[in-house]
Amino acid sequence: MLAMLVSALTVLMGAIVLTPAAAQAASGEIREAAITIVNDGTSVVPGDSSTTDGKVAVGNRASFAWSVTVNELTDGVLTQTLPEGWSWDQQSLVTSGMQNPDGLNGYTSSFEVSPDGRTLTLHLSSSVGAAGTQIIEFRSPTAVVSRTAAAVNATYTPELTVTDGAGTKTVPATGSPSTLTTVGAERMDLIKGGRTGGAAAEGTFDFGNGPEPALRHSFYVELQYGSGVGDLPFKWQGPMAIDDAFTLTKDGANALGSGQAITLGSKSHPGLDVKLQNVDAANGKFQVVFDSIPDAPSVWTDVNIWIPRSQVPNTTAAGTFPIVMSNTVSQPAGVDWKSADGTPLSDWTNGNNTQVRNYEVKDPIDGGWGAQLWYDLVQPKNSNQGVNGYGVLPGSKFGGSIRYVPAITQPAGTSTMVPTPATGLNLIQRWNPADAVLDPSVADEVTAFDPATGAAKPSTEGTDYRVYYTTDAVDNASPTWVPRSGFTGDVNTVTGIRYEYIGNGGVFNPGTGASDFARYRWQAVPHFTVVRPLPAAGTNDLARILLTGSAQTTSPAAPGAIARDLYVRAGGAAISKKGVVLDSSGDVQKPETVYLNAGQSVRYTITPQLTGLAGGLEPDDASALTIPNVVVADCLPANTLPNTLNFDSLDTSKWKVTAITPNACGNGTRTAISFAYQGQAKYADPLAPITFSIGTSQVAPAGSAFDNYAEIRADGIFAANGGPAASTSAIMYASQLNVARVEKATKSPVIERGSLATYDVTWFNFLSTSRGKSAFVDVLPYNGDPRGTSVHGAVTLNAASLSADGATGAKLQLTTDPAIRTGSAGTAPADGVTWIDYAQATPAEIAAATALRVSISDFVAGQKSVGTLSYSLKAPDAVNGDVLRNTVTGSLMDGATALPAGAPVDVRIQSSTITGTVWNDANGNGAREVGEQAIPGAKVELLSGDGATVLAETTSDASGGYAFPNRTSGDYLIRVDMSTLPATGGAWSNTAAPANGSNGRSGTVKVLAGSDLAGQDFGFRDNVPSLKLEKSGVAPAKIEAGQPVTWTFTVTNTGNTRLENVRISDALPGISSISFAQWPNAAQPGVLGTGETVTATATSPLTQAQIDAGVAVNTAKAEGDSAVPSSTVSSDATARVVLPTTSGISLDKTATIGSGTDPADAVAGDTVHYSFTVKNTGSVTLSDVQVKDQLAGLSGIQFGSWPDPAKPGTLLPG
Repeated sequence: MLAMLVSALTVLMGAIVLTPAAAQAASGEIREAAITIVNDGTSVVPGDSSTTDGKVAVGNRASFAWSVTVNELTDGVLTQTLPEGWSWDQQSLVTSGMQNPDGLNGYTSSFEVSPDGRTLTLHLSSSVGAAGTQIIEFRSPTAVVSRTAAAVNATYTPELTVTDGAGTKTVPATGSPSTLTTVGAERMDLIKGGRTGGAAAEGTFDFGNGPEPALRHSFYVELQYGSGVGDLPFKWQGPMAIDDAFTLTKDGANALGSGQAITLGSKSHPGLDVKLQNVDAANGKFQVVFDSIPDAPSVWTDVNIWIPRSQVPNTTAAGTFPIVMSNTVSQPAGVDWKSADGTPLSDWTNGNNTQVRNYEVKDPIDGGWGAQLWYDLVQPKNSNQGVNGYGVLPGSKFGGSIRYVPAITQPAGTSTMVPTPATGLNLIQRWNPADAVLDPSVADEVTAFDPATGAAKPSTEGTDYRVYYTTDAVDNASPTWVPRSGFTGDVNTVTGIRYEYIGNGGVFNPGTGASDFARYRWQAVPHFTVVRPLPAAGTNDLARILLTGSAQTTSPAAPGAIARDLYVRAGGAAISKKGVVLDSSGDVQKPETVYLNAGQSVRYTITPQLTGLAGGLEPDDASALTIPNVVVADCLPANTLPNTLNFDSLDTSKWKVTAITPNACGNGTRTAISFAYQGQAKYADPLAPITFSIGTSQVAPAGSAFDNYAEIRADGIFAANGGPAASTSAIMYASQLNVARVEKATKSPVIERGSLATYDVTWFNFLSTSRGKSAFVDVLPYNGDPRGTSVHGAVTLNAASLSADGATGAKLQLTTDPAIRTGSAGTAPADGVTWIDYAQATPAEIAAATALRVSISDFVAGQKSVGTLSYSLKAPDAVNGDVLRNTVTGSLMDGATALPAGAPVDVRIQSSTITGTVWNDANGNGAREVGEQAIPGAKVELLSGDGATVLAETTSDASGGYAFPNRTSGDYLIRVDMSTLPATGGAWSNTAAPANGSNGRSGTVKVLAGSDLAGQDFGFRDNVPSLKLEKSGVAPAKIEAGQPVTWTFTVTNTGNTRLENVRISDALPGISSISFAQWPNAAQPGVLGTGETVTATATSPLTQAQIDAGVAVNTAKAEGDSAVPSSTVSSDATARVVLPTTSGISLDKTATIGSGTDPADAVAGDTVHYSFTVKNTGSVTLSDVQVKDQLAGLSGIQFGSWPDPAKPGTLLPG
């Protein structure tokens, strides 16, 4: 018998349920067809104790196995027909491999079942390209034997009808057993069940002294057909007597007596005759007799067992226990039960024959309970709606509801509760003001209640209670309390609030009349605002807000404190997931299903959603909140093939695959995918779904089920314990096909430059027999190989490991012979080259390996056949876009059957490029604007994330751009050498740097795997400080010495840096202090920003010299200090004030006659004395003042004292 010829397949696109095609003439050959019985089950029928005894019981199942050898078969047909009353289990036909329209494992198949469920028709062909001879097995197609329709003691000989290119033939079952006989048995089940539950029903019953209160438990006694496999229906034969016995015990002692009574209750059928006989209630014995039993699978009657209420203990009292009754039914000794045909019957199980019940009453006794305290965080608008443990946004409002109920007593037999008055009652709440602060805009709700009606009675501050604040640390157990009325501090620093009850003389006595203890409460609800910010991304901050409520009393004792919490979150999240099987076209198989053959592809749809916060705690502006870094992580099932991942259906405008990481989840055995949301997610935003497909391994997982787990988190959105905000999983089921195959896969279809490329080769034999000596050969990829490898530099083997059951004798080998790369030399078993045991190979031989081979001495059948070769390759010089393409071939039965290479498995190399620009930020605003020029020639360095190592350097080009290609994911720093910036008369400052960096150095920039990082721009400003002083003056209205000249100074920052300590100095004698007008920023006097101006004024007195000169001239200096560069700049300015002047002189002349002679008496010859008064009537100084008089005989004119004796002839104005 030749083995099956199949091809390795790694990119598997699924299967669909095919509608059988129209009949076509078969071609090719089906030979060595065989059908066997593999399992006929076991049952309760005597003699049917083996799964291979040729007996199949009614209600049981029989499984078969089909085996055929096909040779280039097209449209072959196989048929098996079951006896009447049997039908095919169609799910078993799928799991046996009959539903394989996609050609997995070297064949295609579909099936149909006749309308009566008895005839199975299989359509079978060799797969396209699967030339040669194949063995195909369909194990465990299963038939179900009807309990009612199958003929008992009938014999069935299975036959397989086979149609191929040579015609039709019939093949009978072979092996042992080769025939099946249907068997069955008549059995019954006696059942005791309960009608009343834990508490007995109360009523009245006459025990012989008239009706009295009594307790009743009700049971049913039931006769039922046997329900096991092999049980046959039958007709009942009456009368049938059943023993019914019960015991009563109290505190372990017998409690039976004369007080019990038994009655019958309802019955299952009106015509059923039921009676009691041999009743001995005092000893707990009686019989139930069924007669006139209808033909039904089940008949029953109810039985009541009564006890006087007066004999039943009151278990409300401590230490009092109920009467325990155990009630059992059985077949009476010496009594035969038979069916109508005379077949003996017996109770086949006694596991359901007994019921246990308690008789007790719970009459009230004097009771009560101590004081109680409730503390809850509540909605801001509904203090009855608790929100403990909820998420809140910064700015959310909430209340803290603390409620005290005093100790309560309740007299027996009453519903009225009596409170115990409490003295010294205080209700206290404590919190951290860094988390939440009191909201004084909302009035406290302090309330008592009317016990009779439950109506609220608001308490009045100052009359019923006082309020105190504390600002002491929360953990201070004895804080200092300050009356709220006298508190003068900042309410945002308050750490506690205390409500002291002062009404009724300080005694809290709510009154009586309530049957609900909650009506006796006193409660206080202060209101709060959340001030704690959202937790920072990447931290372990759980952002928990903790508040504590407590009560203090003088008496009675107060209950303990209660802590409540909230969590600051940006919202909530939900996530769901669905998996469906795909057909060979990549479309969803119809009808949709989660059941597949191992090797089919599946499509997963993840539906994430951001949700609002529960509890009505959102601020009004919550809808505007942006939620950054929304990430969905998916943990692929272990039996999926990451190299077959297909993201064609992913909406890449909304989601980006940021990482595919092997061995990152599922206890380090499964591959994780990370998806990052690309849109701007908002609060409570419905997000786009994530859809992708993936192939599954042809080795089904243990138990067939496999799950795909997904979770969602975002900045500010995660669970209270720090875990994901929400998670989900999708479970699917894979059936193992009966094939022998080899499969190649990689968990890392995309790797980063410098990482190891890993491959896994898996082989398995799920046929029914060994495939003998086998081998699997993997020719390692190299640049230019015909399979499509394209890679820079050498590819070398790093390490390899073998995992296989010892029963197979598997051995790992390598060859260094390059000849294996040529022609068919690398096709398994590849015996034309020399092989070295891997365990004996030197490191040099491992590095020089050209191929790996797994040699198997016995390719056994079943789970032990499964083995795996895992190896890794180095490609240190590979660059972005390079690809390693690899295949594996196999041979079975010592080379008699070849497993040709399947679809190649690719590992692609990816890297990232970091790019940015260096530019002259002329206005220093940190953003490049139109007209701002590039800075070429700047040295840019790439540093490790810790800044310790320079990894690369480059120079900005003519457009200011720079790039660092071929980078792996991780953290980096970028630095611009500012000494290489163009020369300047000022100084360069860094106005923009990536990741909030400064001084020419970025913050930490994160590069994601396979993602280029653009926009890492640096802005630099050429800082040149300067200022300008302008000065003017105004002459006084009156030009004379001492009058004030007004000087005006205007200082302008004409540079491009901020100037501080701007000042003016003026050395003009007599000038007043300089007074500045309003500065541009009143809060920063002395500071001028770029282009800003300030004015100042001063006065100086006119001097005569200035007036004489006709002009007042003054020079001043303005100065300012620049931080970048650190320098002082100055500017001088001179102002000239032209003074309008006038020149004038007056002369007064008087004459007198000497010696006091009266002029009337003057005679010739008398001496006349003349006096001259000269005055400077102008505004300027007169010099060389002279008096001239032409009178004949006049003596010389003599001047008196000049105003300035040192300057004779000089007269100042006036």
